[in-house]
Amino acid sequence: MDLVQPYAGGKCAILLDLHNIDIEDKHRILIARREYTRIIGMTAVDEGGEVFVIDDWMIVPPHTATQPIKGHRNFQLTDYGTARIHVVFGEGTAFQGKPIVPTLNQLTELVSRVVDVFETIYTA
Repeated sequence: MDLVQPYAGGKCAILLDLHNIDIEDKHRILIARREYTRIIGMTAVDEGGEVFVIDDWMIVPPHTATQPIKGHRNFQLTDYGTARIHVVFGEGTAFQGKPIVPTLNQLTELVSRVVDVFETIYTA
């Protein structure tokens, strides 16, 4: 425990946060506080044959934020772009506002390293 220090103010205080969400999920759902989709890389061609890029669109249910397309009339999309989804931990959770997937990946790596440390100590 002195080596890992999984407590508030310790070297691996994030393990305390992991413990807290483990307890919390017994009482309520942890998933997203907010989810949004960003669509990037859309292109179109206008009536004059000019190909242009459309600024990113943001979709935050139930709203879609768009920007007016100025200087182009009667256009057709040539590329619908790529959707990127962003989901974060809900308010009041130990990881509030942090993106779920990267945070869980970091926790997985950290826990794996801690287990490796314990294995080297207790298998010797």
